[in-house]
Order: sequence, then C-alpha cells, then structure tokens
Amino acid sequence: MTITTTHITTIGLILNETKAVEILDEILARNTDSRGRKPTFTTRQFLFLQFACAFAYKNVLVSSFPKALAELPAATLMEYGLKRKTSITSMYNYTKRLVNAVDYTETRAPHITSEERLWRRTKLDDYVETVLAYTIHRENTDPKTLSIDATAIEIGGRGATRNTQENETSPTPAMKGKGSKGPSDAAISRKTSTNGVGGSTVFFSGYFAHVLAFTPTEGNGRPDKVQTPFFTLETANKDVVEPSLRAIDRVQNRYGLKELIADRLYSYLEYERWWKEINNRGISQVLDLRDDQQGFGDFDGHLIAAGWIHCPATPLELGTIATLPPQPTAQQRMTFNNLIMERKPYAARRHATLENGAVQWKCPAVAGTVGCAIRGPESIQFAREKNRPIVANPPRTEDKPALCCNETILITPQTKEQKILFKTAQKHYWGSNQWQDLYKLRSSIERYFGHAKEHHGLKRDAHAFRGLGMATICTTAVFTSTNISKLRLWAATQQNPPQHPLLFTTEIETETEENQEEAI
Repeated sequence: MTITTTHITTIGLILNETKAVEILDEILARNTDSRGRKPTFTTRQFLFLQFACAFAYKNVLVSSFPKALAELPAATLMEYGLKRKTSITSMYNYTKRLVNAVDYTETRAPHITSEERLWRRTKLDDYVETVLAYTIHRENTDPKTLSIDATAIEIGGRGATRNTQENETSPTPAMKGKGSKGPSDAAISRKTSTNGVGGSTVFFSGYFAHVLAFTPTEGNGRPDKVQTPFFTLETANKDVVEPSLRAIDRVQNRYGLKELIADRLYSYLEYERWWKEINNRGISQVLDLRDDQQGFGDFDGHLIAAGWIHCPATPLELGTIATLPPQPTAQQRMTFNNLIMERKPYAARRHATLENGAVQWKCPAVAGTVGCAIRGPESIQFAREKNRPIVANPPRTEDKPALCCNETILITPQTKEQKILFKTAQKHYWGSNQWQDLYKLRSSIERYFGHAKEHHGLKRDAHAFRGLGMATICTTAVFTSTNISKLRLWAATQQNPPQHPLLFTTEIETETEENQEEAI
C-alpha cells in the first residue's frame, strides 16, 4: 500500500487532538541531557512517520521511514519540517534517545529508582490511553461490557517455534542476551496446541499485550464495533494480574465497566488476587470453567459447583457438566443445556454480594425453584403446580446445613480451599442462557486480534526494538490503526453514521473480517 491523503489527515488529527507528542516530549525532557547539539529530528516527526508506516506498510520499522518520506507530498513535508533526504542517522539517534528515556524494567534500566520506574510506566500508560481514546466511539446506550484477553507481541530475530510435550520443562524464561541494542526484557513463552493432539508450542513471543475490548452485541456477520480502549504490555512469562488490573482501572475510570468477559486463563487466578479485586471494583466477571473445576465441592455441608451453592440433596451426578468445546455441535449444545436446566433449579439464589467478598444466598426452596419437605407441604404443592423438581432426600434434622435451617445465609470464604471453591463465582449462573449470551461475546476480541494480525502488522518483525517501553509505543500504533479500521468498517454499514472526527472519509480500505480464534 501507499500513503494516502486519508492517512495523512488521520495522523494530523491524532497528533493535534491528543497529548501523544506532549507526553513523549515530557519523558524525553526528564531523561535526556539538554546540553550539546539540538536534535534535528523531533517527536512530532517521529510519530507522524511511525503512524504513516503503521497505516500504509503494516510495520513501524525506522528502516521504513525513508520509503514514507519518498511518498509524502511536498506540502506535508513542509508542514512537518521534513525533507525527503532526512538523515536516517538522525532518525536512529532520536529513537535511541527515546528508547533510553522510556525503558523502565530492571533488565533494561537497572540504575533508575523505583519511583522513576513507576513514573515512566505511568507516562506510557497515559500515552496509550490518550491515543486509543481518540479512536473510540461510544454511545450512552452502549453496554459497559468488555472482554479481556492476552495476545503475543512477537519480537523478530529469534529462532523458530517448536512443539513440546506438556510435561517437558519450559526453557529458560528470560532472554537476556546482550547485543548492540542492550539486554532484552522479553521472554520465551508457550501456548496450548490447537492441532487436537495435545502438547504445546514453545515460541519466543517477547511480550504479552493484556487487552480490553468493547464487546458489541450487534454484528451478525457484518463488521462490528469492537475496539480496544486500553492495553498493557508485560514480559510474556510474567504475572497477568497486575497488568490486567492496571488496564481495568484505566478503562473503569474513563468509560465505566460493569461486566468483564474472560477466558479460562482468568478462572485459574487466585481468589484474593483476582475475584476479590474485581468484585471490589463493582465488576461482575463472566468466565468459563476448566475441566479440573468440575464436580461438587463441600462448604459446611453445602454443595458447591461453578462457584455457586446448591441444595445439599442435588443429584450428585449433576456436579460435573463438561464445558462446551470451542465449536460445539448441535447435539453437544443440547446435551449441555439440558444438564444445566436440570441442575439450575437446585441452585441457591444470590441475594446480595458485599464488598468484603461475602455473599448472601437464599434457599432454592424458599426462592420457589424446587419443592422441599423441610419448607413444608406448601413448598411441595407449589413445585408440583409449577412443574418444578421436588427434593427427593432432604437432609435429616441432625445433618441439615445452615441453608436448610434459614431462609438466607451469609457466606465468606476463609480458608484456601473455600476460596478455590468460590473463585469462579459469577453474577450469572454458569451455563445458563444469560451466561451463554454474554460469554459468546468474547469471540469479538479474538476477531479483533485476527484483524490486527492479518491487516495491521500485529506480528513478528513489525518492529525491531528491545524493551517494554518502546514496544508499548509501537504496539499502540498497531492498535490505533486497527481501531480506526474497525470504526470505519462499522460506520460504513450504518444508515446514520455517528459524528466522529475520524469518520471524515468514506474511503474504506479493502479488508475482511478475521473470525479465526487464537489460543494463547
């Protein structure tokens, strides 16, 4: 592709209407020596060429900047103070200064203070937010529902991937070999095999982007309005909780967030570090279960399945309901739905959730979803009239747990085992129609990743920088390009497109929606 007038106008809007230039200049001013010769290449020029390469060439390599300069109209060169023969050395000198100023990891910047480390990271988060926020279109009626997922940001120049068995020891996690660009804070990682034969693939991913994306309920085969308002970048083998919560807080503060749809990676996270943090933010998680999270657990005589209290007389064979595969057959879906419908009446009703993680539960017989002799003949009569299950073997008096003795009970997980039982607790009953309607929206973020990789350079060799700091700036350019593309593709299907500054053009690049799902 070539650089078009639409690209030039779009970049001008981004640079003029966001604080992108100011933020990077602030970082440079704080972390570079002002003495000596004044640089001949500026942040504004760098960002213009970086976005131009991202939009037109699907990479942000400095080596592509001269190609962009050769294509730009004379008026644009004059506006940005550029020359066709701008020295590649001056461009590299600028990027070297910027890399040194934004490096914040202990591997890349071992001598800076912890305060400086936090300041640089926060400023980079500011940069991500200001740029991506400008590309977002939100209406007051749009649901405050987002998906979260991680995708690999692969770094070029490493060896090929290789398959390995599940029990094979992972390779050394950090790649700290030194070169002309300094030590790398990237890492080797692995992802689950999708070939159906088990095992996993070990690959040098470099980094993981922890991405939040709006999950539109429309689409139906047409381009949807899925966009990412924020992401954080972390070394591939590092903890996912801190960068994910950092991203959540940014989006929560700007847009509000009520429901968070996550894949099975997040059901693995510890109760205190994830479920409680999400709950304290007033967010309800929507996540699937892994195979090892099936079966009934016991909490003081109450049966727990999928983070939900059930009647102690629930048929035990209903404790395990295998989760649906990624592309279930009609028979698999029908079997799953029938089992959920059979078990759900025995589930207690979530009456209230408190900030400390305590949940108030109401007996299912009191809620009227089953009939039980413990609640009297009226309960059984009501269940018969409504064609609802009747508890076959209610607990004897001496065996009755608290829920059978009270209409509601308040439960707060205390021990490690109890917290494991409740770390998958959700507002919507797992497997129910409401849960399925929300969880299926998670595929929108996978389509977004596929679109970014196919059309916008989210792939190996898109940039050649080391360091989380510079990789964050480069990845922002890729997601900016993707957001704008998704916005324009969606707007082109609307009878009355919204008023948004980036919808100044009706020109839509020839692109197709990627529906391929990505396993991380």
